[in-house]
Amino acid sequence: MIKKVVLFIMISIFVGCSVNNPFRPTDDKLPEVEKITLINATIDIGDMLMLIPTIEPDYAVDKTLTWSSSDEDYVTVDQNGKITGIKRYATSSQYATITAKASNGVTGSCKVYVIGDPKFELSDLTVSVDSTKQLTLNCTTTKGNIESTEWTISKSEIAQITSCNNENESSTVTVKGLAAGMTIVNVKIKLENDDQYYWANCILTVEKKSEVEKITLNNVTIDIGDTLQLVPTIEPDYAVDKTLTWSS
Repeated sequence: MIKKVVLFIMISIFVGCSVNNPFRPTDDKLPEVEKITLINATIDIGDMLMLIPTIEPDYAVDKTLTWSSSDEDYVTVDQNGKITGIKRYATSSQYATITAKASNGVTGSCKVYVIGDPKFELSDLTVSVDSTKQLTLNCTTTKGNIESTEWTISKSEIAQITSCNNENESSTVTVKGLAAGMTIVNVKIKLENDDQYYWANCILTVEKKSEVEKITLNNVTIDIGDTLQLVPTIEPDYAVDKTLTWSS
């Protein structure tokens, strides 16, 4: 009778130790992403920038992220977190939201502001009355083709635009001088898929095409068989075309 009681107590102790073993795993779940932090950014048109997320906890096993942009017309993002500025917003308070999403559904986001203008430049030029000259405007960004242009000259009595051609990143016009003087050439530019308007201008100088008004030749005496170079005096000295046709 005493032996049976001792055996029962030993079995109970053994079972109890097995159930409460402190080395037995109680949770097989791997560490997951709990928080994603992204810093707001500002980017120029056409530029690229890599967003660096902060993932917590650092020992999370699966840190794979899926990236998205709220407005790809203005900012795009690839699946490595690299953003590209496409075009600027109408106001400085507008932005695109870039979101990074972990495989377990946790997300983090930031604001991206797009700044900078496409660069339009016109060089000052000089034309002559009754002549034409090409005036070329170039859009220096590859992120915006020219949709339309509106060319004007401040003093229409001095010069006029005779033709205009828009193609991708450039606009070309022909300028005709009407009278001597100076004026301003202005152009208003609209880009494809852009609500903004841009401007460029230059100074146009129109010169009167000066013609020969007087030719003076001095009388000379020459011996038989000799040669002599006649030197004409042409007035005005600033005449454009001084070509002469000689005859005897």
